[in-house]
Amino acid sequence: MCWCENKSVPFSLGVAAEVPRSKVTYVAPWESHVDVVTSAAHIDPEGCGAGQYYRIDLSKQGANAKLSTILAAYMAGKDVGLSIGGCLGNAPEIQGVRF
Repeated sequence: MCWCENKSVPFSLGVAAEVPRSKVTYVAPWESHVDVVTSAAHIDPEGCGAGQYYRIDLSKQGANAKLSTILAAYMAGKDVGLSIGGCLGNAPEIQGVRF
């Protein structure tokens, strides 16, 4: 299963890297975004600055699908992989989620 956004923006703002499939260890919803941590080594290919988490932008189309997939995997103890690209504040932005 994969949910990915339309890549109609320049590549530098699209998917820059793939986080390997791993366990979700932390989910923190905030008003405008959700912070997510996995058991895989953290990667930050665009130098966003945060040392441990990735973010979902709740204002974007598909945010609920990404969050639902992450929460389902977390509750079921299943691994997920993340497609990341661009920065949301000081964290890499989650563009897609896959089982």
